[in-house]
Amino acid sequence: MSTDSPAPSVHGMSDYEQFLFDLKGFLVIPGVLTIDEIQTIQAHLKSLARDAEGLP
Repeated sequence: MSTDSPAPSVHGMSDYEQFLFDLKGFLVIPGVLTIDEIQTIQAHLKSLARDAEGLP
């Protein structure tokens, strides 16, 4: 199967990003998730908050 879309480029962290990660333990990268992905995560978290024992 062939696809016409190019492979996504992968970049390592810059020195500044590495510094922030070391300092805070996380990175904020705007635009990484789509609105649909964010809504899916939010729905899962709300479900978890309502019934934590219901998860496998």
